[in-house]
Amino acid sequence: MIHCRGCGQTIHESAPNCPHCGATQAAAPPPVAHGTLWLPVPALVCGIVAVLGAFGTEANDRDAVAGVGLFGAIAAILAAISLARQPRGRGMAIAALILGIVAVLAAIGSRL
Repeated sequence: MIHCRGCGQTIHESAPNCPHCGATQAAAPPPVAHGTLWLPVPALVCGIVAVLGAFGTEANDRDAVAGVGLFGAIAAILAAISLARQPRGRGMAIAALILGIVAVLAAIGSRL
């Protein structure tokens, strides 16, 4: 049971209007996910670029391997920050984290 917003009488919580005074009982707005997508989107882009570069790079090309490692590390760092700070864009951040780790491991593996 809840109290009417208009007259204060006790009414059922599912009543759209108060049976005593007729006041409309507005429902609470749905919860909004806090945060923006400014971290997970760049992380995902960096992760995709890093993985595409990792599997299109020869092992003896030092600059390309360094770029893949750098983009992979940036993707992983941005994704980790996004996962720690905001609930919005978790799926993109998780994908970016995985792609970044794969790219860094591919860069390390190509140097061995």
